[in-house]
Amino acid sequence: MSWFCVSLPSSSSLADTLIASGKTLGTTLTLPANEALILAAFLAIFVQISSGFFWRILCFSLHQIRSTSANQDGLYYQQQALLRNAASGFNALLGLTKVGWAWRSNSRSVLWRSLPLIIITAIHVVCFHVASLFSSRVITTSDEVLVLGKNCGSLLDVPNPRPETINSTQLDILNSDGVFGRWSYEKAAAYSRACYGEEPGPYTSTCRFYVRQQLDSAIDRSAPCPFASGLCETSAARFDTGFVHSSRDLGINAPEHDAMLFRRVTTCVPLLAEEKYGSTWEPAENFQVQWPVPGDSLRLYSMGKSLFEFGNVTFVRSNFTKLLAGPYDMQ
Repeated sequence: MSWFCVSLPSSSSLADTLIASGKTLGTTLTLPANEALILAAFLAIFVQISSGFFWRILCFSLHQIRSTSANQDGLYYQQQALLRNAASGFNALLGLTKVGWAWRSNSRSVLWRSLPLIIITAIHVVCFHVASLFSSRVITTSDEVLVLGKNCGSLLDVPNPRPETINSTQLDILNSDGVFGRWSYEKAAAYSRACYGEEPGPYTSTCRFYVRQQLDSAIDRSAPCPFASGLCETSAARFDTGFVHSSRDLGINAPEHDAMLFRRVTTCVPLLAEEKYGSTWEPAENFQVQWPVPGDSLRLYSMGKSLFEFGNVTFVRSNFTKLLAGPYDMQ
């Protein structure tokens, strides 16, 4: 779906502010394309209606300013009649021009008496017609839209869930977390397949979902082993994002003095964990597993501080994981 951004006055309660464009010009209302087209048509009609009302006020003012009780010639009375009865500025402009031309030889100072009225009327006509034409310029098509989430936040969590103590509410929370996690992985996998690479793929609309299609990383495939000597099987691969700007790269709408620079350096390397730090496969029943799977077996890896309730174990691998089909294909 295409989106249109409509710039509104900064006092509008319907708009949010695009910080990068300033507090006045950055005030933006984000609408779907069909609603934005309706708004554009309404603005053009509104300008025309406003032109009619403003013309009546202008005519009344000019008529009252020029009114006099002294005797005048026919040019004066015809001009007053036009100011009183002209339905629009364009009709008045034509009428004043014709009247001035008709009286050019029959009255005194016709040019100087007609020219101010013609100029004022012409300015009115030109200004409102230009405003009507450019009313659509308040609407711009953009890949960037302001998203104002009123229900943002982290998902609910159930700390240390156990089958014997869990209730229906906690079960619903765990189920929603699982569904959301699966959906997130599938969306991320689809985006990576369609949008990552040097050449953009055919799914251009999918790849325009974020401010930047891809965050570039510096990749060093011959990085030194980050662990103790003899633990790495090969040389490491090091991924460095560089400094990522929270507004320009991630699209977080915030003033520059509130923006953040984020950097992540990740090092990946195959380890000789099986040979040096892995245990034998042991039945899962031998351990206090929260969600045991019948017939499952576990292999424990002790490479540092304990992170699990199994004891001094860094990582646990289940033999059951090979039966689970994940969204990613590891190569």
